[in-house]
Amino acid sequence: MHDDLYHQTAKRITMTADIVFDRGTDRFNFRAAGVILHENRILLHRVDKNPYFSLPGGRVAFQESSEETIKRELLEELGTDCTIKQPLWVIENFFSSYGKRCHEIAFYFLITLPSTSLLLQSQQFTRDDEGTPLHFAWTPLQSLANVSLYPVFLRTALQQIPDTLQYIVHRDTTQADLAAEL
Repeated sequence: MHDDLYHQTAKRITMTADIVFDRGTDRFNFRAAGVILHENRILLHRVDKNPYFSLPGGRVAFQESSEETIKRELLEELGTDCTIKQPLWVIENFFSSYGKRCHEIAFYFLITLPSTSLLLQSQQFTRDDEGTPLHFAWTPLQSLANVSLYPVFLRTALQQIPDTLQYIVHRDTTQADLAAEL
C-alpha cells in the first residue's frame, strides 16, 4: 500500500515538477524560450514588476521535452498554439538574480504564431499566469540595444538569426542582483 502511494506520488511529481533546484545561494534552472518575430519586431515579456524583459517561455518539467515545454508555455501564457520553425540556441547562462547565483540551461526556438492570431495586431498586452501578470510588448529589433533584455547577448544575437543550432556559454556580468533593484 505505502509502495503504491509512493509510486503514484512520484509519477505525479515527475510529470508536473519543473526542473529547477536550489542549493544554498545557487540555483539551477532548465528553460525553453521562444523567439517570435513579426514585421521586424520581437515579442518580449516582463514578469509583473520586474525591471527587465526576457523572451516568452518557461521551465521544462520532468519527462517533458524542451519542444513540448515551449508549446505548453506559449499556450498557457498567450492562449494560442504555435509552430516551431527551428531550434536556434542552446545557452548555458550564468547570472545573479534575487540573491541567487544562477546556472541556467535554455533551449531557444524560432516560433511562428498563426497568421490569424489577434496577438500579432496588439502592440502591448497583459496576460495572467496563475495570478502573476505577464506584460508583453512587440519591440522593434533595431531598438533592442536600448532595452533591458536578458540574457544580454540577445540584444545583438536577435539581429541575425542563425541558420543552424548554436551552443553558447554566456555570463551576464553586467546584470546586477535584481532583488536589490526592486
